[in-house]
Amino acid sequence: MVKLCVRKFLFAFAILFLFFSKQVFAQEQALIPSERTTGPGIQTNEYFRAKVLEVTEEGSRDIGGTMQPYQKLLIRIESGTEKGKTLRIDQGLLFSVRDSQLVKSGDDVILTKTVTPDNKPIYVITDKYRIPPVIIITIIFVLLVVFFAGTQGVTSLLSMVLSIVVLMRYIIPEILAGKDPITVTLIGSFGIALISLYLAHGFNKRISIAVVSTLISLSIAVALAQLFVTFAHLTGSSSEEAYLLQTGTTMLNLRGLLLSGIIIGALGVLDDITTGQAAAIDEIHKADPTLTFKELYKKGISIGKEHISSLVNTLVLAYAGASLPVFLLFVLLKDQQPLWITLNSEFVMEEFIRTLVGSTTLVIAVPLTTCIAAYIYGRKESKKRI
Repeated sequence: MVKLCVRKFLFAFAILFLFFSKQVFAQEQALIPSERTTGPGIQTNEYFRAKVLEVTEEGSRDIGGTMQPYQKLLIRIESGTEKGKTLRIDQGLLFSVRDSQLVKSGDDVILTKTVTPDNKPIYVITDKYRIPPVIIITIIFVLLVVFFAGTQGVTSLLSMVLSIVVLMRYIIPEILAGKDPITVTLIGSFGIALISLYLAHGFNKRISIAVVSTLISLSIAVALAQLFVTFAHLTGSSSEEAYLLQTGTTMLNLRGLLLSGIIIGALGVLDDITTGQAAAIDEIHKADPTLTFKELYKKGISIGKEHISSLVNTLVLAYAGASLPVFLLFVLLKDQQPLWITLNSEFVMEEFIRTLVGSTTLVIAVPLTTCIAAYIYGRKESKKRI
């Protein structure tokens, strides 16, 4: 058993390493020179990973009556066509920077080289390089999951990776190719549900019940999302990201994207409630195999009520944490416009509808899963008693 667990762990670690290495490689490829036309003439942008060797000077400048921070830096390029080259950068000269954008010696940064139409190179620090620390954090997470969850933790990690693969290799490319976002997301979500549940928990009766319940609940979530979004007159065009997507070469169905995001968000909580509820009915049945469908359902729904009360609150808090700017808007705009105007904005309503669809689907999934599980586990015993 220990050897099997170790082998599975090594296998999972290898897959995770290859997956994240591929993502890192893709990020590094993004640092390779790329060309694009912006305005008159051709402007070439090159992206490099660089290290700050020294902060030679820093302070504040008076720019238009406002004191703006600046830094003079000595940096070394660590990747790309100019690897090994050292440069002196004046950060805060060409454009203003915030205190959070200031760097210190030893920091890894993303450096952008812009060649203007008159062939003059301009180097600008555009961001901090975050991939290595994120990889370390990911490895710590993997080790903790495997240590505390054992073999089941390994299979859960594998299912997580495969779910991301389905999302990145099927759902997103198909949507970008112009396919209907709802259809693509529903097919991809069905695949994710099958992969994640069976791989994480194994092939058995209770997981099959959870899979069926998840797929039915997910279909209900699609209907609810379409209904709620239609009633609320949402278009999916309230965010800056939606605007950027529409300015590209591909015109995407923003309303469909909004619905797709709601569906994927609902899927994230459905597998939790359906597996937990199916497992609860299974354990009740094992404790007393003579229980009928009605008795199993009654006991199971009692447990389900506890799941609903805790998970609805969890879901609301999760959406609230992701949408904290919405709550900040309530405070910032309270003196500028009535609260009902802020609440009525599409940006606020989108987050509200996300929460309602996820919570409503979760509430429906509990009696649905309980009913299916009670029928599967209780009907045979019931027949024997007749």
